[in-house]
Formats: sequence, structure tokens, C-alpha cells
Amino acid sequence: MNEIPSKADWKLFQSMISELRERYLKTQNERLSQNLLNEAKTPTENFWEVEKEIREQAGILQDCLDGYSKSRLVEHVMFMKSQGMILEEDLHKFSPEFQAKIQSFFR
Repeated sequence: MNEIPSKADWKLFQSMISELRERYLKTQNERLSQNLLNEAKTPTENFWEVEKEIREQAGILQDCLDGYSKSRLVEHVMFMKSQGMILEEDLHKFSPEFQAKIQSFFR
């Protein structure tokens, strides 16, 4: 896992960060909005459950996006994939070697 990715894979990842974050947050925000309107629970229950989920999502965002580096790129992409932030179609943009490293952990 300590193999350094290619310069092209690193640049691609850097160019994708904003898009990946925004797409992920759009999905999460829609889900959280629906949870706030859950009529099976009280507004108070909805509020506190969503507040807890927001804290959990903040942790995921920090783990995925804070402190990423070229030397830890494989780790970050694996975690992002496990959280649904980076999708299979995103991975197809990377070099075959990089894709193989990521896929080897999900078999």
C-alpha cells in the first residue's frame, strides 16, 4: 500500500476532489432532509437523530478529504470507495495499475 501512485493519477485525484465532495454531500443532504421530515417520529427525535448523523458525516468527510497526500492516495481512495464518495465509474478514470490496487482490496 506504500507504493507511490503515478503523477497522472495524483493530478486526476486532485482535480476530482471538489466534484466528489459536492456529489457526496448532495446525496447526504437529500437523505438528511428526508430524515428531518420523518412523520413516524417527533420533530425533536428527527432533529437529534439528524444532528448525530451530521456529526458522523463530518467525521467521514474529514477522514476522506483532510490530509490526503500522494503517498497515502490508495488508502484515501479505498476509504472513499467504502463510504460511497468515489464510485466505480470514477475509478475507471485512473490508470489500470491504480484501479487494480484499489480493486484488490474489495474482492
